[in-house]
Amino acid sequence: MDNENRGSAPSLNPNYIVSPSRSLDAWLGISFGQLEARDSNAILQMVFNFSAALGKLTNDGKSPRILETGSGFSSQIFYSLLPKKNLDELVSIDYGGLQATENNSRHVVDLGKVFGSDFATLSAAPTIDLRDLEAVYGGSEPATWRPSGLDAAKLSPFVDLRLDNRRRAQTESATRSTFDINTISSDILGGSLSDSEIIKSYRSAGDEFELLRSIESKGVLADTLREGRPNLIFLDSGEFSTLAEFLIVDDLAEIGTVLLVQDIIFPKSIKGFLIGALVAASSKWEVLWIDRSTPQGMLAAIRKPA
Repeated sequence: MDNENRGSAPSLNPNYIVSPSRSLDAWLGISFGQLEARDSNAILQMVFNFSAALGKLTNDGKSPRILETGSGFSSQIFYSLLPKKNLDELVSIDYGGLQATENNSRHVVDLGKVFGSDFATLSAAPTIDLRDLEAVYGGSEPATWRPSGLDAAKLSPFVDLRLDNRRRAQTESATRSTFDINTISSDILGGSLSDSEIIKSYRSAGDEFELLRSIESKGVLADTLREGRPNLIFLDSGEFSTLAEFLIVDDLAEIGTVLLVQDIIFPKSIKGFLIGALVAASSKWEVLWIDRSTPQGMLAAIRKPA
């Protein structure tokens, strides 16, 4: 299933579709009437993509072992879709713990029930630590990682003003130029990310840099990947930390692992557009589909044999 060029959403796998005798609210345990349209559309996008990804695992004869970074609506949706045959089918890493999951889901779902079950585990720990983050974006020292192997053509599919143009002025101010893929590419790809004026413009008070600087806990993502060996990974945490998380996943994910990445369209977000370009250009991954049905978008890929 490759919708990269068409940008259409995947189809629901019949093994994971809601029974027509039950309302979507009852099936998912989410009160849609209390949500804004933006949230409702994002939830429906997750339902389609998650069900299709789980269907891919089922068709390949695999039982799901899901790992998500960040929690909230996604946790509830995964739990609703899971067959619930094995312990810890869903592991969610969110430093904020249950309170963060409830805040992220607008307090309209009962995530205490989800993470109180035998099938889902919430790890209240950071996915990465400050060293991981600063290796990507710089800090007291320049970044050591660079988005090598990419150019404007590879970045272009993940840049789209038509879906959400609210950050256009911010981007143009940062680059001192009109919104243009070549200007954006030069700023983002021309050196280390610590030199990017666009990246700097997305910094805010209380972001992941400040959070990770304030805690001493070691990031748990790498160990969780090694020990849990998930076959479905969903990345949807912080604006900056998600790229650092992907670099760990890129190093440790096993063959056949399905990867889902949220927020892949710039300038709506800087969370995943570089991940999308890196995955599409990588010999390690095969893009299954790119869903542009919402402003944030979602990418699905599978880890290929070496």
